[in-house]
Order: sequence, then structure tokens, then C-alpha cells
Amino acid sequence: MRGTAKVYVKPTVQECQLFEASADRPIRLQVEDENNKWQGCDCIDGSNGIAHPYEPYASEDDYLSALKALQSVPEFKEISDDIGCQNDSAPGVPSALRLEDRDVDPNALLFRLRQGERPRLHMFEILLTWWLPATCTNDCALPEGVSPDSVAIFQNDDKTSCEISVAVEGGIEAWIYRATPSTGYQWQQCWDSTEAIIARCIAQGPNTGWWNGVVDNQYYQLGFRERNPDSALHAPFSADVPEIKQGFPEHPTCAGPEQPSTLHRVVCTFPDNDEKFTAEEILEGIQDIICGDSCVRPSGVGAAWGSAIFSMGACEVAVGIPGGWELFGYRQTSTSDGSESRKDCNAAFNGVLDECFNSADGKVGQGWYNGPDGEFFKAGLRRRDDEEAIHNQDDRPPLGQISCALQA
Repeated sequence: MRGTAKVYVKPTVQECQLFEASADRPIRLQVEDENNKWQGCDCIDGSNGIAHPYEPYASEDDYLSALKALQSVPEFKEISDDIGCQNDSAPGVPSALRLEDRDVDPNALLFRLRQGERPRLHMFEILLTWWLPATCTNDCALPEGVSPDSVAIFQNDDKTSCEISVAVEGGIEAWIYRATPSTGYQWQQCWDSTEAIIARCIAQGPNTGWWNGVVDNQYYQLGFRERNPDSALHAPFSADVPEIKQGFPEHPTCAGPEQPSTLHRVVCTFPDNDEKFTAEEILEGIQDIICGDSCVRPSGVGAAWGSAIFSMGACEVAVGIPGGWELFGYRQTSTSDGSESRKDCNAAFNGVLDECFNSADGKVGQGWYNGPDGEFFKAGLRRRDDEEAIHNQDDRPPLGQISCALQA
């Protein structure tokens, strides 16, 4: 059965541990050592000439036969077929949640509960999933970006179980629970089961999911639920606990006028200084004004071609371009209260420019955001006679157009 063939399937750390535990089925694993995850494991990658204590299987068939035998071991149980889900386990959940470092969606908050404080030694991160798990190690640690005042953590006396809960706006809490230590193969199963639950059950909604493990008392559950239920293990949150609030939406709502197919090739000239700008550059200049300290026309655009109207904290800036169109930006509330409101304003404009107005990608429209505290931002392209435009109200003179030309 043993010979000189290489292994054909890239194993996980869990598989590595199982193969090493199966002395009657020795194997040499030839895999790429991704992020040094094989360090400390006898299943070396076989590429560096270091002799392995076991001889390899003679053929792929022998390897697959051994793999099948290992899959009969309870610790190798497939997780995906046994996930349980419950929808609407909470009355609702905000589509975006405001943490201390950034706004996240419901799935991302649960990843943080699973993963805790980000370690400083990792060289990269991908969508949060490379962070060190809080629940899926024995740390049971504070989630990153969440104030300790909003968190309740429970562990039993011998520290083998862990529940982490976070108070969320709307009288709900996000929580995660494991019943057994996250060590050995259970480390991988904690990681895999919670990720599967987030993807399949939570799906950005007020839901929960669970997985019963392969040994006594092994159990994982996470999701959203009403605050302080009878099933909670943590001490009840107080009535005035600081909550995670509604955050800024991740994506704008996009809509478009009929899209001028040549706008990505247009360069416009500001009449007062002869400076030339693309449509995106004009909108970026409007963004700097809207999200800044003042509400003025872009430098070089006179009153006949541009408009800047400030009223009750709101600001609208518009520049007329040929074809009866205008490029515009609007914010409904003031940014004078400091960095947070300006950060939201810039985030809104960046989202619109990325997703709703990117002329090189054929996205030539407008987009808007409704913020968590009554903010409203809108920008992009619209008809100059649009009734929503403030400069078309109160008998103001019609907006003219600057000169624009197609690039070769």
C-alpha cells in the first residue's frame, strides 16, 4: 500500500491532526504551507527535502481509501448537513451597525463576536475571517470595535464554555455561544460551524443558527435575539446599557437618468479660469465643498453656470453641462459638528461615485444615502430642470451650462 506517490488533495489542519492520529494509515502531505499553518504539525509539506517519518501512499486510490476511512471517524463529521436555523429570532436588526472603528453589517458583527480582538502578528486580513477567533479559542474575549460597556461575557467556573453578547439598538442583542473548549479538532469545527451558520442562517437578518457537535455537550449557537432572554447565561443588561446604534448603510441607492453614453469621454472647461475637468473630477470637487466647511460654487464656475445654495444647514451645489444635464451634490444636514459628520458625508459621496456614477463603467446616474441620524446625501447626474433641484425653486433664474467637449 505504501509507495512513492504524492497526495492529491490539500488537507486542513483538522485533517492533518486526524492523519497524524492514525498511525496505521501514515501519509506524507505535499501541500503549500499557507501562512505557516503547518508549523508544529508533523504533516510537513514535503517540498523542502526534509524526510517525513511516514512513507507516502502508493496511489491516489489508496489515499482516497484512507481518506474515506478517516471520514468515518466522528471527529471528521461534516458540518454543512446538520446546521439548524431559525428565522426572526429577534424582532429586527439594523442593516448597518455603528462600531467604534467602522460601520458593519449584521454578519460582520457576528464575525467580530466569533473572532474578538485582532492579533497584531497577522500580515493581512480578508473580510474579517483571518482574525483570531474569540469564541473559537478559549480566550472568550471582547469583540474588536465594541465598547466594553455594551458587552456581556459569561464563562462557567472551569472556563470550558463561552457566551459573548452585545446590546444592539431595538431591544435586541447579538450573541454567540460554545459549550465546550475550542481545542484540537473542535477548534476547526467551531470555526467551520459558526461560519456556516452566519452564511446560511443569519444572512444579514434577525436570525439564529446552531450546530450540535460530535461529542457530548459540543454545541455552537449564534445570531440575534431579544435582549436578556431567559436562555441567556450572562447577567442581564441594564435598562440604560449603551447600545450599538444604526450605522451608515454600506451601499447607496442608485438610480439613473437616461445615461449619456459619451460622458466618460467628456472634458469640461470652467469658464472663469479655463481649467479642464472630467465629470468625475467635477463631482469630486463638489464633494470637497459639500463635505467641507462652506457651501460655495466650485472655483472657476460663475453664477450663470453653477449654483450653491445653503439653507438651514443643508447645501446643494450644481454645475450645468451640455444636453440639459447637471452634476450635483446635496446634503440635508450640516457637517459643522466635526469629523464624524464629515466622515459620513465623504463615505456617502465615495459610495455614490463608486457604485452609481462611474462613467468608465457605464454607470452615469445618481445615488443617495439615508443616514442613521436623519442624514441624507445625494449626488450624481440629473436634468437641469429637475423639480427636486433647489436652484429651480422660488423663481430662481435657470442654470446655464459650462463648455464641454469629447476627448478623442
